[in-house]
Amino acid sequence: LATTTTASADSASASVPFSYLPLVSVSSMLPASGPIAGGTSVTLTGAGFDTSLSYACVFSDSTMTVSTDAIPTSSTSATCSTPPASSFQTNSVTLSLKYTTSTGLAYPVSDNEPSLPFLYR
Repeated sequence: LATTTTASADSASASVPFSYLPLVSVSSMLPASGPIAGGTSVTLTGAGFDTSLSYACVFSDSTMTVSTDAIPTSSTSATCSTPPASSFQTNSVTLSLKYTTSTGLAYPVSDNEPSLPFLYR
């Protein structure tokens, strides 16, 4: 955690907490398909996961986005569960990984955020 101090024209200063988050790369996902009922445990493999941070798997199609908790199990992998296919209008969705905060905000894990295909069958 870094602290940034800013000074205003009246010489008062304030400390603002600021955190640098590590870049995460996701290179693969297994399995890439699962039942329409959801609940499939998906393992994301890559690098840079931090077990002390919070992540979300974001499943989306052209009309809907659903997030589930992603649990980092090591510096090279994380797992999450798929939502039911009834959440979407198609059986083919994309999965991306985001950082999450205690306020529910989500942030990309890298500048080149991966988007992986997942197929409900």
